[in-house]
Amino acid sequence: MNSIHQSGINLVNQAFYTASQSAQEIAEVVVEPETSELSSSNLIGPVVELKKAEILSLAGTKVIQTADDMVGTLIDTKV
Repeated sequence: MNSIHQSGINLVNQAFYTASQSAQEIAEVVVEPETSELSSSNLIGPVVELKKAEILSLAGTKVIQTADDMVGTLIDTKV
């Protein structure tokens, strides 16, 4: 079961790293002083990566939850 938990934790960690990197890229987008507008082409990639991080995080937590449920079922079966 530890390897299943570790897989879930790895997914959550990867999601955190991806989200951090994307947030940094978004924070570094330059606003043009003359127009006060953002260049949307510079935001598309990081925003997609943020969504990917969200999905990775959800998947990781589901893996951990499923592993916990399996342990609970095993304990209930043996008792």
